[in-house]
Amino acid sequence: MAAGRTREAEEESRRVLALDPVSLIMNVHLGWHFIYARQYDEALTQFRKAVEADPNYGLAYWYSGLAYEQKGMYDDALREMRRARQLLPENAVIDSDIGHLYAVAGRRREAAAVLAELERKRARSYVSSFERALIHAGLGEKEKSLSEMEQAYKERSDMLVYLGVDPRLDPLRSDPRFQQLLRRIAMPH
Repeated sequence: MAAGRTREAEEESRRVLALDPVSLIMNVHLGWHFIYARQYDEALTQFRKAVEADPNYGLAYWYSGLAYEQKGMYDDALREMRRARQLLPENAVIDSDIGHLYAVAGRRREAAAVLAELERKRARSYVSSFERALIHAGLGEKEKSLSEMEQAYKERSDMLVYLGVDPRLDPLRSDPRFQQLLRRIAMPH
């Protein structure tokens, strides 16, 4: 998926899921694929299957929140992400995704509070600059977002492999600096 081979990624996910149709992680994985393929209703269908199998499977709620966010259903997205945070506490990535959600939903004060909390966490443990870049992107702060992405590149953040497909980064795609970063990490775009 990260390499832009969407059809192949879906085929592989479906093949594995056919071998183990009740696999929670594979249902969520296929749903995650659909998010990056911008097929949000299909994603939500997969996540519901995982929740039906295990109502305490945090990843299904987390990624459901991402899909709802892309559909502009911010209240539903926040409900799902908050449930994920309950099930997966102390996760800076969930926190940053909630911060991004606040930002795109126009809740700037809450997004700023998440940024501040990530900075506090950063004093105690590693928090990827990518997480802050994502919130700045949601706030429309292109310069700050690109600066944080540059730092994430120096940190060798694993999330950078998804730059070419993450829909939350669409507002940055036309910027030459973003395109240059894609070339440097050698990802198709």
